[in-house]
Amino acid sequence: MKKREKVLSKFMNKYNNFKKQGIAKVENKIKDLSLKIKKESLKFDELIKTREKFKEENNKYDEVYNSLIEVLKLRGLLFNIPNKNFKVREWDNLLIKKINGRYELINKNKEPLYLFEEKYSEVIEHIMTEYYYSVVVTRIDRRYIKVQLRITGDDIGLSH
Repeated sequence: MKKREKVLSKFMNKYNNFKKQGIAKVENKIKDLSLKIKKESLKFDELIKTREKFKEENNKYDEVYNSLIEVLKLRGLLFNIPNKNFKVREWDNLLIKKINGRYELINKNKEPLYLFEEKYSEVIEHIMTEYYYSVVVTRIDRRYIKVQLRITGDDIGLSH
């Protein structure tokens, strides 16, 4: 019986050591996962702060954008086109058309008067798709044709 008890005791010790090692591994895993959770939680908090910062910046940009739209509604945007004896008169309406990927001002006879620089394409496209607008010749002299771009009403709502 003593031999049997010794074998059983040995077996129990080995089993006990095996379980202790298993518990130690699980505890180490718990520590590792706890550290990872803390790190991820810190990253998450930073992302939340960054998101809030971007929201604030976006709100500021929205305010500036809305102010600029109001200026376009109230005063319009004036610019000069070199006068090359185009067939236009004061108070003629002009059109903006996209031709070959670029925006041009054309008169009622579909003659091109002015080719906008490519860097303004996105802004012009936004105005054309989001708002009612008008482009009017306000003054003509020997050297320049003064043109006014105005937003004439609320947004069209095409993209909403």
